[in-house]
Amino acid sequence: ESNDQTYSYVERLTGAKQQELDKTFDDLIAKYGTEEKLSDKAVTESYTDFKQLATKLGVSGADWDNIEKSASLFIVKTGYAIMLALIFMLIPYNYPFIPVQLTLTNALTIGIPSFILALEPNKKKVTGNFLTNVFRKAIPTSFIIVLSIMIITFLPLDFIEKSTLSLITVGLVGFIHIYRVCYPPKRYHLVMISMLLTIFIMGILLFKKLFSLAVINFHMIITIIVIVGIAITIFNIIDKIKNNYDIINK
Repeated sequence: ESNDQTYSYVERLTGAKQQELDKTFDDLIAKYGTEEKLSDKAVTESYTDFKQLATKLGVSGADWDNIEKSASLFIVKTGYAIMLALIFMLIPYNYPFIPVQLTLTNALTIGIPSFILALEPNKKKVTGNFLTNVFRKAIPTSFIIVLSIMIITFLPLDFIEKSTLSLITVGLVGFIHIYRVCYPPKRYHLVMISMLLTIFIMGILLFKKLFSLAVINFHMIITIIVIVGIAITIFNIIDKIKNNYDIINK
């Protein structure tokens, strides 16, 4: 008897639910006219939901790609700072920077551009591993900066001239790195780089005492041109090696 009562209760409950579903379905039919229109409405709503999901995923992917760009700027400095610290512990030469000088390059080649790049709109498809992508972008630049500073270190110049050349080299190579990270650059990328480069040059020319810099002479300008030319050449060689490696792996 107990089982019969339970079965009867379940049957009544199921019947009530079915009546509610039938009523809901009848109301929808009355609203949209036919079952075909109702089906079209369901498909349209499903498409809209998926489109919204794709948009959200796209924004998330853009954030991920922007973080890769910004992270590479910080890793560049970390990389060359560690390598230079280890090298100058082993050689009888002075470390080429004083703290106040690095404030200029840190602000203009890391802080400001990383903030702007992190917020830019981006629809690029995210590919590869995050850390791998960041280090592939950053390590070559760190290596080029270290190589450039070692060339300057062994030149027959006094400490202030070496320090000035080292600061300018780090700044210019840093701007090249920003351009490479943004490649292919959009108009606002070029505007950003141009404005930051202008501020960098004005800081070097107008605030020599603040940053403990030497007066730039003709020989120093030639040295800068040669070193930047070497840096660009190495960048191009690295790019060719990367492209060949990617082609082989495909």
